[in-house]
Amino acid sequence: MSVSIRQFEQWLQSKEKKTLITKHIENHDKGTIQEFEQIFPNLTRDQIYNLLRDLKKAGRIIFKESKRWGYWSLK
Repeated sequence: MSVSIRQFEQWLQSKEKKTLITKHIENHDKGTIQEFEQIFPNLTRDQIYNLLRDLKKAGRIIFKESKRWGYWSLK
């Protein structure tokens, strides 16, 4: 299977963004969508949710809801 350089770069950038998300959660015990929007101002909310969904599927983070706001934390 052949992977183009562009595909590899996109994969690497995605991996780096996921690492930043998990580091943020480690350092702050949780993360909200608003915080991630500040960290990644060039990404849409949907793009950020895709990264979060991938991390959730991988079993690295979970979503917790409070009365008013939900947040992501490490599993």
